[in-house]
Amino acid sequence: MKKINTYIIALTGMVMLAFSSCKKDETRVVAGTGSTTALSATTTTFAVTSATAANNITTLNWNTSNFGYNAVTSYALEFDRKGNNFAAPVSVAVAGGSSKVYTVGDINAVAIQAGFAPDKAAQLEVRLKATISPSYAASYSNVVTLNFAPYRAFVTYPSIYAPGAYQGWTPATAQTLASVKDDKNYEGYVNFTAGNLLFKITSNPDWDHTNYGLKAGLLATDGDNISVPTDGYYLLKANTDTKAFSATKVNTWSLNGTATNNADQNLTFDAATQTWKGNITLATGTFKFRANGANTIVLGDKTPVTTFLMTDGAAITVPAAGQYQVILNLSVSGNYYYELNKI
Repeated sequence: MKKINTYIIALTGMVMLAFSSCKKDETRVVAGTGSTTALSATTTTFAVTSATAANNITTLNWNTSNFGYNAVTSYALEFDRKGNNFAAPVSVAVAGGSSKVYTVGDINAVAIQAGFAPDKAAQLEVRLKATISPSYAASYSNVVTLNFAPYRAFVTYPSIYAPGAYQGWTPATAQTLASVKDDKNYEGYVNFTAGNLLFKITSNPDWDHTNYGLKAGLLATDGDNISVPTDGYYLLKANTDTKAFSATKVNTWSLNGTATNNADQNLTFDAATQTWKGNITLATGTFKFRANGANTIVLGDKTPVTTFLMTDGAAITVPAAGQYQVILNLSVSGNYYYELNKI
């Protein structure tokens, strides 16, 4: 019995020693800081135009990052304005591979989203971000700078049409009313010339679908031609659910804010270009556009600043005092925009 106990104690000791030995031999895998990823572009300075939007313009290439072990790594290209230190980057996820081809339209859209004004020289910085988990610090590549002047890219919103005597009753070339929020609320601006005050609303750029006239003040498929009381520039609004309709005459558009000493500086309508224009002396400060010298119809900047406008948008900044050529374009429904060119 004594001999058996001795064997049991010896065996237990050997098992514990073996377990202890296994613990000492265990190798723990710990993720480290990702290795630096090299990023390059085949072209860094180029010209972009809406006519070449579908053309390939540059290819971004990179090598994979190493975090110390075979982990699933996620990659994203980050874009921001030069000098902004990627404080609010536009992030584009990239799945697999080690390169991404950008078309003119792709790179232009990123620039506009990053806040660059159209037709102005821009420096767009890009870097590659590599991550394996929110628990570990991301790895970033070197920064590549792309140099070009983005063009103004219009968004195609759900729209209805306003054919009438002012343009020959042709739906395909009629002024549109857009629903920016796609909520059945449409609006757009039309300049009605003398003696050409009648029009209708169509759901498509033809007469073969739903066509609205006005009946008891509401849109109706059996309604009469719609008419404005006098010639001039009008804001048209329509709701295809409730059938509500309104036409508000706009006699003036002006700039008003600290940059104008809070006094209206009026623009003049140019029928040839369908824009409102003016050469105006502005102080350093801000302004908004307002109709009819009141705060009922007010347009400010979309953010980030892209020179596109929205109802009650942000105040527009005048960076330096001086005389400016100001152009207000409301002819592309849903894509209202302005130009502020120092003279």
